[in-house]
Amino acid sequence: MIIITEEQIDIIGGASKTALMKALFNGEAVKFMIEPEEGIRQITAMISGVDQEDGSHENWLLKGFIPSANGSNPRHFKAYFNSQRRKGWIHFLQ
Repeated sequence: MIIITEEQIDIIGGASKTALMKALFNGEAVKFMIEPEEGIRQITAMISGVDQEDGSHENWLLKGFIPSANGSNPRHFKAYFNSQRRKGWIHFLQ
């Protein structure tokens, strides 16, 4: 069973639409700036799925993971991201 954390963390900067496409189709990593309570930090993510949130071609529902340093136990997430404003939110999954 997948459990979504209660905390919604803001994405305050991130990848372009082209970078998201390359992440999905070529397996390239993308970077996002997030703002948890501890302060702003950058994360590097792998994207495993993208759906349109609406018909604008700017709003996306993302699925992916943050690779761990040792290669085990990646941190999975779901997110909403606007590729024009480069803002959104992220929920980490347990």
